[in-house]
Amino acid sequence: MPKRCVVGGCSNEKDEDLNISIHLFPTEPKLRRIWEKNVQNTRVDWSATKWSNICSVHFNEDCFDSRPMKRVLKPDAVPTIF
Repeated sequence: MPKRCVVGGCSNEKDEDLNISIHLFPTEPKLRRIWEKNVQNTRVDWSATKWSNICSVHFNEDCFDSRPMKRVLKPDAVPTIF
């Protein structure tokens, strides 16, 4: 089963042609709560699971580390584009 973005109204999957990557929720509790709260702006009463993912569309470009062939979020990245 493909990983999909959990943001309300978004069903993106990883798509290299469109430069869309998928990112698991952080395990650090404070940052995880921030991500969850931001998603709740699009999905009322939603809670993250260990399988929850957000696509790269919801992050500013400066949230990513530059690495060849792979998009990696910086440790303090927060999704802000909804």
